[in-house]
Amino acid sequence: MFFFQPLLCSTRLSVTLHCTRDAQVILVISTDVTLPRLSLDTVKLLGGADDPMCSPVESNSAFAVYQFPATACGTTMRVGLLQH
Repeated sequence: MFFFQPLLCSTRLSVTLHCTRDAQVILVISTDVTLPRLSLDTVKLLGGADDPMCSPVESNSAFAVYQFPATACGTTMRVGLLQH
């Protein structure tokens, strides 16, 4: 279970994506990602618009938080080397 703590999130970022070691994706989207401000209830994940697993696990007037397995909601994975 994921517990969203808005005080720990940076309000300067409009989209935050985190992949956990247990193959979960945590995505936080801010209303400030677009101008005019994004209406968060219009956000749908490409591969899971009708899947409850792909719905926000938490939301408020500023952010929507999604958490789902890395193989769900239309995600794709690519393994590669980081280049500096």
